Amino acid sequence: MESNNHNASQPAYNIAIATLGLIKEFQKAQNLRTDMDRMTFEILLFVKSRESARPKALARELNVNPSSITRRMQSLVKEGWLLAAGDQSDGRSSLLRLTESGDSALQAFLDRSAAVIGELLQDWPKDDLRKFEELLPRYVERMANRRIARATMDVNVPKEVDDV
Repeated sequence: MESNNHNASQPAYNIAIATLGLIKEFQKAQNLRTDMDRMTFEILLFVKSRESARPKALARELNVNPSSITRRMQSLVKEGWLLAAGDQSDGRSSLLRLTESGDSALQAFLDRSAAVIGELLQDWPKDDLRKFEELLPRYVERMANRRIARATMDVNVPKEVDDV
């Protein structure tokens, strides 16, 4: 009898199923939020993590059309959450910076997220929480590093090879 690569007893298989479930539940939870949509959150977090960002880098990071970023950027500038200033090193581009109001909105969003996650995990043993807190970021970092490495490889790699 041939070995089956889709063996549900393999840890990688179970983790893949759990990861897909996590993504699905996260997307559903994000769709229910009224304080900030996912794209706004990702834009604000990206800009904050770099102190400033070009719209082109933002579009690339979020894997969206640059014109979509431009429209969203204009909306967030109008909202007072982002500041767009001319880029001294590239006169054709602008640099986005988080305003104090944008930083406050992002922090409130993160605080609410942490409160909900705290509720979800309140009955977990402290040792499980510590392990999860250590392992989840390591897993996310590995996924990000793989994606970044694959992006620099041959563009002829079939898309399905990259899918998790």
